[in-house]
Amino acid sequence: MLTFSGIAKVLLLCLSAAGFYSTWSLSFRNGFFDQIMSLVENQNSFLPGTEEPLKLQYVGIPALDKQLAILVTFWYPLVDGRTPEASLHAFKFVANFIAIWVVFVVESYRLSNKWRVVSFTTFWGLMAQNVDFATAAPLLLALHLFTSPASLEPSRKSPNTPAANLVIWPGHLLVLPFSVILGVVIPSVLACLPAPDFFSYATQQNFIALWQAFPLWITLSQLILCAVLSPILPAKERSYRSAAERNAVVLRCLRTVYFGAFALAALAHVASVTLSVAPILFPNVFVSEYRAAFHPLRAFAPVAPWTKDTIVSLGQGALRFMQWDEIVGCTATLIWALVLNRNAHAGRISPHGWFDLALKVVGLTILTGPAGAVIALIWGRDELVLGDIGDPIDEKKLL
Repeated sequence: MLTFSGIAKVLLLCLSAAGFYSTWSLSFRNGFFDQIMSLVENQNSFLPGTEEPLKLQYVGIPALDKQLAILVTFWYPLVDGRTPEASLHAFKFVANFIAIWVVFVVESYRLSNKWRVVSFTTFWGLMAQNVDFATAAPLLLALHLFTSPASLEPSRKSPNTPAANLVIWPGHLLVLPFSVILGVVIPSVLACLPAPDFFSYATQQNFIALWQAFPLWITLSQLILCAVLSPILPAKERSYRSAAERNAVVLRCLRTVYFGAFALAALAHVASVTLSVAPILFPNVFVSEYRAAFHPLRAFAPVAPWTKDTIVSLGQGALRFMQWDEIVGCTATLIWALVLNRNAHAGRISPHGWFDLALKVVGLTILTGPAGAVIALIWGRDELVLGDIGDPIDEKKLL
């Protein structure tokens, strides 16, 4: 019998393939990748839209230098502001990506996931940066459902209780917000500061290249901060009077992490949607260029991945790529979060309760974006399982 979780696993694998097709195939057909490669392979190329040299050397390793030059050429049109709709979409997408990535990192720290393939978030993050989020995320999430005890698969036998499968060392959670700030928030801000107002074009390219490895910087920040702060962090072998006390400590730390990620996703979603809708409601406030560029259909609605239209700029090509990257990657993440939430609620709520949950997820997606809905679902799963003391479940508090 095919279960909801089984359908989700197949769907996630299909979405990984669809994500690769919708981003890469489209970008080859519309000439985006050809334009990037023509710049990177020319030793005398200029940074797109400027008369400044395109930097082709970063670390002295030819293959890595070429890949970084490709990524910088991809991302520079998204931060230079010459294609406003692309910059607006990039702001929204990157905020969603970071918020979702926090959830992935949290999952990797579950003690039941230790040394499993889903725990190597640096690898998966670098894959998302160098291939795309729409390919890497669905594959990672499918593997999570196939292998992780933390998925709380009803048919999977585990020697631990559901709560024990979700336990995390509190030290990781206490440090994680600072690691995210050091590893991705600060590099993101530096990459977006305009040249030459703040620094040279060469320095800006260095910052954009530095940002590409943010999953690695988060991991290194975690390792360093945990080592430096170990005297004041909870001991890994700390003894608790009961499982309930342990779960309560973990849950308090999780709430802080989830709240920060949720706030980032929600604020970025509201800000980007407001900027997109404002020119329609208040056309006289915006110049004609931005009225057209910020229109929701232009900034957020993708073209069909099989279309053969030719892009007019690198910024438009990057936008076309990112629109599908976000749609497929966030859809996959939302499916995964629904499965985890459903597994935690298995046998606890009625069909009517599931209908209420579906309405809440739709509402959260509209109001806070897909990342906000994902965080709410995972947060709700943890509240239910780690806070479960045997009380009846209130169907009005499914999340």
